[in-house]
Amino acid sequence: MKLTRALPLVLVFGATAFPQNPGKQFSSGNARTNCPIELKASLRIAGNVVPITPVGNGQSTGEKEQLEITLSDPKSDVKSARITIYGFPIGGRVDPAVLYSPHAPAEIKKTIGLSRTVAVGGSTSYEVAIPDFSTVTSIDLDSVVYSDGTSWHSETPKSCQALPLPIDTAKPNSR
Repeated sequence: MKLTRALPLVLVFGATAFPQNPGKQFSSGNARTNCPIELKASLRIAGNVVPITPVGNGQSTGEKEQLEITLSDPKSDVKSARITIYGFPIGGRVDPAVLYSPHAPAEIKKTIGLSRTVAVGGSTSYEVAIPDFSTVTSIDLDSVVYSDGTSWHSETPKSCQALPLPIDTAKPNSR
């Protein structure tokens, strides 16, 4: 098989066979000035990475991804929060012009309400299943409701956003 014929197959099957790096970390550290609380997340894949293939009714088989979302360090007691997770769906799509366009039509999102009290200066974590995502690109904090009844809402989309942290390249080589 010629290399030009094999390359699209490698791209398609590579995207579905290796959906995400286990242990990917996200933080709102850079956007902290726009955020009323700190938003962190850790992406985990249960077990080994295996291909995930669509089955009837949009269900999938294979390993499930989970995000551990942590909300911390509020200035007032938090009653609830709403976040939106952005990423790309399971299954390969070889169309770079569409995939990386500014409007990202291939991007999917999932909005989740988190209801658990976070005390002033404290933190709490949530486990969120994201079975339809092959990769997570960012997580937005959309709104926060405080225990006293006041609330905060993001002024613009993506103004309080947790982005992937760079891979730690300072680790010594294990040779």
